[in-house]
Amino acid sequence: MNFIGISRYYDIVRDVRQNKGSILKASVDYIRKLKADQAKRRQLEEKVREQEVTNRKLLLKLQVRTLKKKYGGARQLGQMSFFLPSPPLHESTS
Repeated sequence: MNFIGISRYYDIVRDVRQNKGSILKASVDYIRKLKADQAKRRQLEEKVREQEVTNRKLLLKLQVRTLKKKYGGARQLGQMSFFLPSPPLHESTS
């Protein structure tokens, strides 16, 4: 009878060890998954930022073309373009 009790004790201890190992393995797998998700999230956020920059550039181009069409051209002043209305065709000089 005593031998059976000892045998059951070792079975319980072995199950606990296997349980600890499986818990540890599951925890490590979960942490790896979290890290992979975090890396993917960073990549997606970077892609979104790049797309926002591209969208701003395209919007600026659209605004420039709209202004050029509206005012008939641009005058270059230094590094910046200022879109001004074209001078009148018939200026009176006094």
